[in-house]
Amino acid sequence: MRRLQQSLTAAVPPELQPPADIPPGQVRWLVDHLAKHRTHSMTRLVRALDDAMNNTSLILLLEVGKLSMLFPGDAQIENWQFTLDKLAQDGALRNKLAKIDL
Repeated sequence: MRRLQQSLTAAVPPELQPPADIPPGQVRWLVDHLAKHRTHSMTRLVRALDDAMNNTSLILLLEVGKLSMLFPGDAQIENWQFTLDKLAQDGALRNKLAKIDL
């Protein structure tokens, strides 16, 4: 158990580790609690950033000579919705998408 705790502590950057000279008790509990809260807050920030940056994929239609290639990347429905909404009004786009080779 002690070895596992040491390996987990080693994975945490030194600036995020609680000081070792704080004895067990209420102050130690508070320091540990604040360290866990900071880690939780950073995790929430990373998730919020991921949510904001996700669904920004480009959908590329490349035409080289007579060959047309569609590269959707990891586009999700939110990315596709813009194109799907335009299909009803844009006949040229409908024709291009209908003739994709790859």
